[in-house]
Amino acid sequence: MRLYLTCELPKRFVRVAWISLQPNGSISFGLTDKTFISPIFRSRILLWNAYNRVTASYLIESNSSTLEGVKNPHFTYHPPIQFHLKDNKSKKKKDKALFEGLCDVPIALNQQQEIPWIRAITRPVSEMRSAGLRWTNTPTNDLAFRLQNENTSLKIGIDFVQPELVGEYDDKLDGLNSDNKKISTSKTWAFRHHSVGLRIGAEISEPQISTLSWFHSY
Repeated sequence: MRLYLTCELPKRFVRVAWISLQPNGSISFGLTDKTFISPIFRSRILLWNAYNRVTASYLIESNSSTLEGVKNPHFTYHPPIQFHLKDNKSKKKKDKALFEGLCDVPIALNQQQEIPWIRAITRPVSEMRSAGLRWTNTPTNDLAFRLQNENTSLKIGIDFVQPELVGEYDDKLDGLNSDNKKISTSKTWAFRHHSVGLRIGAEISEPQISTLSWFHSY
């Protein structure tokens, strides 16, 4: 299943981000445009402690002048323990990921209700292309976010949560979206996927450059 975070506008709609829920339990996230990360965030955290964990914050300011542009960055959680961030260049060359880390998410969720993960900001919707038809064998659904003004960015947050805190995953997403007839300033969706729960939130922001930040617990 692939989910698209979609901005619905009066005359068009724009897909700004995607979440892939894969049959083996893996979860991937990516922004649909070129994005910026901080070069100092390239790291490997290949340690894991079940009882004395710390959380590293890889958070950047959108207006920083020391950012590195990456094309098609996608963050993937491979259950039960592996995380990596790759872009087109690292994927084609099969070289090292931009970021790698270990965290046994099911064990961690037995000890706490949620684990923060992704923090992303899109570039202004006005600068992004309209979405077209996609022909794929993978089932897709749009997480709709209604806007009247294109001169805005979206802030996106994705966290792992205890699966019992959300309802059973429904392919039709029934009951998970708020009233799409209203203009939204923020929205939240929650899903259960294999042994974890996932909470996706989005809110309107002033226009910014596109950035990708994250947390890692180890």
